[in-house]
Amino acid sequence: MRTSSSSRSAICSLIMACLFATAFPVLAQETSLTPAARFFRDAAMIDVEAAWSLLEHNHPGAAPSMRDDQFRQMLDKAHTVSRERATHVDTAEGYLAVMSGFSNMLDDKHLSFKPTLVVAKVDWVGLLIALRERRWIVVDESTWPGRAPLEGAELVECNGTPVDELARSRLGSFRADWSIEAQRGLAAPWLLIDERNPFLPRLTECTFKTGSGSRVVAMEWQPISRDLIIQRVNKAAGIGAAGFDVRRVGKGWWIAMGELTANGPAVVAAAQAHQAELRAAPFIVFDVRGNGGGASDLGDQIARILYGADALPDASSNVCPTPWRVSLDNKARLESYPKLLGDRLSPDASAAIAADIAGMNTAFETGREFSRPLRPCHKPKQIVAHASPRVFILTDRVCFSSCLILVDTFRKLGAIQIGEATNANTRYQENRSQPLPSGLGTFAVQATVDLTRPPRVGPFLPSLAYGGDLTNTREVEAWIISSVIPQSSSE
Repeated sequence: MRTSSSSRSAICSLIMACLFATAFPVLAQETSLTPAARFFRDAAMIDVEAAWSLLEHNHPGAAPSMRDDQFRQMLDKAHTVSRERATHVDTAEGYLAVMSGFSNMLDDKHLSFKPTLVVAKVDWVGLLIALRERRWIVVDESTWPGRAPLEGAELVECNGTPVDELARSRLGSFRADWSIEAQRGLAAPWLLIDERNPFLPRLTECTFKTGSGSRVVAMEWQPISRDLIIQRVNKAAGIGAAGFDVRRVGKGWWIAMGELTANGPAVVAAAQAHQAELRAAPFIVFDVRGNGGGASDLGDQIARILYGADALPDASSNVCPTPWRVSLDNKARLESYPKLLGDRLSPDASAAIAADIAGMNTAFETGREFSRPLRPCHKPKQIVAHASPRVFILTDRVCFSSCLILVDTFRKLGAIQIGEATNANTRYQENRSQPLPSGLGTFAVQATVDLTRPPRVGPFLPSLAYGGDLTNTREVEAWIISSVIPQSSSE
């Protein structure tokens, strides 16, 4: 019997409801909740189970043969904590907090929860905080009734809790892996924004250190549109944009690649056109500020232009193919690539995909958990041309995913990292997202593992750190020409 999409949806909902009632029999019988509260509580409970199942059955780290005990422990903890939190949800904000917290406990921003439901307004006190050299500084402020200006003041404590402990408990529970400096910086502006998370107490009083001494300030909350605050949050967090160009700066050259996406090939083409001048330049700045990833091959192409065609192993030599976690959904993703990518697939890439599909089919037949054996593999060593230019790679806290691979490659080729510490991720790759049963969001999972890389990739720390505003390109250029170049020349 064939069923319509609406019938299948109804059947799926009925099955999920039965499973929910079985798993949480007492809560399923509650009648004191309003219909809206019940909806968000049920959604949280069902989506937590769905997110756990997605990771348990598709993520390489959850497979016993991978022996990634740390990932399995994180997944178990995230599941347990989130299930318990879900039993207390009665608002949209509670649902969002549960799912965001689940994602955050996995210590990999690739495993993200993306809501389709967005609460239009948040509450704030007219202050945005930035983390500057371990100090929590007010960097943006709106005029507030009865309050003297605080811009430039240092936040010391709130509700009697020292600011470092406060930030770790609030931001580190729902927004950031607190062990990574870049994520602390990106999350900092949200410290004095209240998203009505029911698992965090509202702040009522904070102490600031000003030029004239300490000030205790009552937190007077007011609503503000999320859309209005986001741009200011991004600026306070230091989220800049390199742009996309190849240009002269001082006596050297500047290559800007703000993303490894559709704008990247034009930068590669411009660099290729100026290859002789680039190689003869006294210095080159490769600017990847604001680069959250994309296609790492674009970075490899820039490396070959600057260092020579033999600077990296041949792109067609697939000596260390990445094993796929065996599952029906991962197989479907793999099989979608030829149609999805079409002419953009090289013959070598097409052959690799065909081999992966064959390996996946064999794994299904033999009961293996991966499409290929989990054997250590070592890629050919990089070869650097003797006459290589002096390259500085300019990074910020946004650098993530394929940007980390790019930075790692250039550092190994001899480039000097400057600017700010990068973000970090893991050896797991091939990200895809799946809708959650409630329809309120999606959850992402990785499908392959790169056995040539360590369990954690990054963060990469700069040899020369910039303490100013990395979003101000003119000031950053001046710093590089007046300070970085002379300092590196004397070493």
